[in-house]
Amino acid sequence: MFKIRPRQIAELVGIMSMGYVFTRKDLSSEDNLSSSIHSGRGRSMQPELNVTEKDTDIIIINHIPMQLSSFQVPERGKVAIIRSPSDPHKAVVKRIVATEHQKIIPRKDKLHHYTNDDPFVEDDPVTIPKGYCWVEGDNEKSSTDSNFYGPVPVALIQGYAEFVVYPRLKSISNTIPQSTRERIKP
Repeated sequence: MFKIRPRQIAELVGIMSMGYVFTRKDLSSEDNLSSSIHSGRGRSMQPELNVTEKDTDIIIINHIPMQLSSFQVPERGKVAIIRSPSDPHKAVVKRIVATEHQKIIPRKDKLHHYTNDDPFVEDDPVTIPKGYCWVEGDNEKSSTDSNFYGPVPVALIQGYAEFVVYPRLKSISNTIPQSTRERIKP
């Protein structure tokens, strides 16, 4: 008997709902694809993206903006797939919450360190340098993000998460959580 796996369902839904042919892409590959399908791991993006023992959200990643020569500053609020600053062989899915020249106060409940071991000063805003952005998971209790490794180079952004195609079809919100918006300073 033929059994359809969740990934196959996601590919079919993606093709039918979008009118495009989406191809599975390994992030270690340097192929220039317009879109790919990615399954989440971990709980850092809950409630926007969900990973449970029964189901894992399968999302469509749009790679086109990163391939345009005019792409320089990522869009705040977008959920992006990013090469992990701490392990370049892995990808993480996080929300872009601040872009270059903006200021953000890191979360107080995290152990704050830059990768060069310069600690964040509590309640002191971090100014995002040119060519960098600040990324966070929506689930602040379960996210290793810029609060740990500091601003992220824009070059690590692989694409934007646009749609969940499994287990239910939905677009991904670009809304930054209120608790995060309160920490972004003019």
